[in-house]
Amino acid sequence: MTLAPGTRLGPYEVFGKLGEGGMGAVYRARDNRLDRDVALKILPESLASDPDRLMRFEREAKTLAALNHPHIAQIHGVEDSGTTRALVMELVEGEDLAQRIARGVMPLDEALPIARQIAEALEAAHDADIIHRDLKPANIKVRPDGAVKVLDFGLAKAGVAGAAGGNELLNSPTMTSPAVTMHGVILGTAAYMAPEQAKGKPVDRRADVWAFGCVLYEMLTGKRAFGGDAVTETLGAVLHTEPDWSALDPHLPARIPMVLQRCLQKDPRERIHDIADVRLALAGAFDVESTSTRATAARSPWTYTMVAAAGLLIGGLLVGVAARMRSSAPAPADPVRVVLTTPDDPALRITPNASDVAISRDGSRIAYVTSAAGGGLAARALNQLQSASLLQGYEGSVTPFFSPDGAWVAFNDVVGQTMEKMPIEGGPAIRLLNRVGLVRGASWAEDGTIVFGEMGPGGLLELPEVGGQTRTLTTPDQTRGEVGHRWPQILPGSRAVLFTRVIGEGDASRSEIALFDRQTNKQRLLIPVGTNAQYSPSGHLVYGVNNTLRAVVFDLATLQVRGNPVAVLEGVVSKPEGGVDFNISSNGSLVYVVPPTAAQRVKLVWVSRTGREEGMLVAEDLNGLHHLRVSPDGRRVALVVSSDVWVYDVSGTPPIRLTTGGGYLSPIWTADGRRVVVENSTPPMGLSAIAADGSDQKPVAISAPGHFHPIALSQDGRVFAVEVDRRRSNAAASSDIVSWLIDKPDAREAVVDAPFREGVEGASLSPDGRWLAYASNRTGQMELWVRPAVGSGVPVRVSPNGGTEPVWSRRGDELYYLEGRRMMAVAVSFGSTFGFKPATFLFESRYLTTDQPPSYDVAPDGRFLMIKPAATQSRTAPQIVVVLNWSEELRRRVASP
Repeated sequence: MTLAPGTRLGPYEVFGKLGEGGMGAVYRARDNRLDRDVALKILPESLASDPDRLMRFEREAKTLAALNHPHIAQIHGVEDSGTTRALVMELVEGEDLAQRIARGVMPLDEALPIARQIAEALEAAHDADIIHRDLKPANIKVRPDGAVKVLDFGLAKAGVAGAAGGNELLNSPTMTSPAVTMHGVILGTAAYMAPEQAKGKPVDRRADVWAFGCVLYEMLTGKRAFGGDAVTETLGAVLHTEPDWSALDPHLPARIPMVLQRCLQKDPRERIHDIADVRLALAGAFDVESTSTRATAARSPWTYTMVAAAGLLIGGLLVGVAARMRSSAPAPADPVRVVLTTPDDPALRITPNASDVAISRDGSRIAYVTSAAGGGLAARALNQLQSASLLQGYEGSVTPFFSPDGAWVAFNDVVGQTMEKMPIEGGPAIRLLNRVGLVRGASWAEDGTIVFGEMGPGGLLELPEVGGQTRTLTTPDQTRGEVGHRWPQILPGSRAVLFTRVIGEGDASRSEIALFDRQTNKQRLLIPVGTNAQYSPSGHLVYGVNNTLRAVVFDLATLQVRGNPVAVLEGVVSKPEGGVDFNISSNGSLVYVVPPTAAQRVKLVWVSRTGREEGMLVAEDLNGLHHLRVSPDGRRVALVVSSDVWVYDVSGTPPIRLTTGGGYLSPIWTADGRRVVVENSTPPMGLSAIAADGSDQKPVAISAPGHFHPIALSQDGRVFAVEVDRRRSNAAASSDIVSWLIDKPDAREAVVDAPFREGVEGASLSPDGRWLAYASNRTGQMELWVRPAVGSGVPVRVSPNGGTEPVWSRRGDELYYLEGRRMMAVAVSFGSTFGFKPATFLFESRYLTTDQPPSYDVAPDGRFLMIKPAATQSRTAPQIVVVLNWSEELRRRVASP
């Protein structure tokens, strides 16, 4: 049974099919009762009358209900609508592990954090006396933030210690029956099935350990441990052959092949018994090798295997000891997340470009910028229920930072142009420095010095904690385009300073992280893209890229970065100049700021040329809407809702979501209306095309990575886009319009190339592809210009009093634009040159404009599609979040190579 978009099951409205999951199809749906997206797993009608299938379906529901773990997809309930039975489950965004493996071998620093999270999920299930019995890559989802969710407990069985036996359908002998093969279960399952399961013998948690080994092997080699073209061949390999151990990278740490070999022992008595021991072994808990042993292990596959075998003997003894000690040894504390908000707390104020929050070294207090009583600072002890004001009336106080002992908090008063400090318990502020500029990051070292950066072209400065004269530590290299050194953090021991080298003002994506050695007075590059790096006691550097925190292993002894960075947290307030609102304490706690939800609730309305409203595109209110584009035939509208692209049908059928994960902008239609081209605003940036009917979820890249806002695609396959270029001296004001052929994305040609802000306030290609209309500030204000789209030609100004957001009529005989809030129309004519008549006023726009055009479009019938504020609005204030024991989460997710 296939559910069409718009189908309703109780309070659930189906959006579209996600795929097949175990015993039934899985659909994306909207829970209209609780206003959330969910996954519906449907048991087909043909199977609902089968007692065995129904038993498995009900078993999955009961199993998931018994489990509550961050790495296991949760169940919300069961829906029984007539003949349709459905599990209502947590909707997990992202790709499954099978899709990731299909792209190639996973490096160890990517594979290990995923493997550890899988092990944690299995450990939780086993602790609840539940065996999964169907673990495989397709049943493991990896979210965009790196979090893992284990899915599909349809084969799970309660009773780890109990024997299975008998004729139960879910025991392995019946799994080879034609009925099961017909539904596509066995082949995917057989490759991960433990030998005892394949033989129909009783299984326990060691069957999951085997499957885990198969999955980890596949992640590290890109191929299955036990393959075959048919079910019988696959099962034969499971029972009688060994994996190709030579496929493993010989430079892997010796513990990795050791763990794999012990997981994939065919005799369950020789296999690792507990997935918790696997997790500990992967983390290196039982490593006893010397440096010479590791060097020997890398010489050849044979010596590698011999060393691993020797390690097994010692490791096996340690595993047993660890198992006996586990009940008495304290386990690392799990992270705890707390949102610090009470009605009586002074409100947080997010400043334009400085830091707004700090945490003391011992993790006991936070300080933050507030707008209460004219501005100032507030502090909150984490063992207290309410914050307290430290300063009031300091409207420009920013960049709070603590002394090493936590007794003082310092800040920059940008109005008085001073740096001051005051006791955290309250008291008068003490001035440390006069005539200081806008501080962009500061750090207070154990040796009694403060290092800070300023807005402007200078380097890092050093100041005694009692005040006095500053000393210059670093000088930007202007030959490289460096315009400032900012966001310093003094590393433990005070030997070295992390800082950000800014290359080109106003574009944090062109910043890099460097290290200054205070002993040698030399600096060197650590991370080529990033800003505001901070050291975590877990042995990592954490830094910002856009609104995401990344982490990479860092050796404090050698001051070297090791391995590859991993995204660890999204949705953190980031500033245009590179400031990121987060701070890490010496005990491993994290504080960060979540941005406010400023998206308005809006409606999409059709408006005539005279300004009369003629109905709505959709009845419901929408959040965070912008970039609306009507399809060439006028029957559909592509738009961005909360940073993802949707397609709405004018007929009122349910919309189609084309992207997930956020960061998508500027949808435009291909000339035939079959695909939508979108901009990905998060690294790696670029343009890609997606089927407009939602039939595929694999965008086709049509540009090399770069910062582009697409304008249009001509019928001859040429792409026009605004390219934001901030490498010039007047970087904050420059952007160009370029074009290229779809099949030649690297051969870009400049269409409009001048040192002005061109196209960012709107650009549009005429329907015949001959003329380009665009907004430019070349006269000092935004005006509308038209020039040939291909070849040379002098631009013609068509707006007498300013203009933005040009849109052509579908016949190409008129050009519309906004003059402030007035909708204007220009009649145009084409011959050997471009001709036009003076602009005429159509209607006063009572409608919303967006930060990045277009904020309206015109249908083939001449109606305007406009954005109108909804009657009710929904906004939330920024939030301060504290994560206790965050260093433990970093250790699990970002493994040492």
